Amino acid sequence: MDKKVVSLSLGIIGVFLWFMPFIKVEMSSFVSYQSGKHIGGIANLLVVASLAYLILSVLELHAPRVVAAVVASAICAQLILQVGSWAGWGLIAHTVVSLIGVYLSVEDYSSIKKSPVSQK
Repeated sequence: MDKKVVSLSLGIIGVFLWFMPFIKVEMSSFVSYQSGKHIGGIANLLVVASLAYLILSVLELHAPRVVAAVVASAICAQLILQVGSWAGWGLIAHTVVSLIGVYLSVEDYSSIKKSPVSQK
């Protein structure tokens, strides 16, 4: 599969996962989940980083794409460290997707940097 299609898919999945369960909340016998839109603040920055990754993938700007992927991964890691075992499957999946995004964007950036002819 083309690298651009994979990067676009990761960006779309990252935005989609923002609406999935991030944190499990239990109050006596009531169990609920909070998604990224319920958390606000730092989770809003997470969806912006995923959108930036998506847009930068379309534009084939690899260096800023690395930054967007690292920011998304750092936010996911920070949220997982804060909530611990209360992390929902959406947050764990978003962490995996953003780490794959870091790997692919660094790989694309290093391949462009090594190439003597600019690929466009």
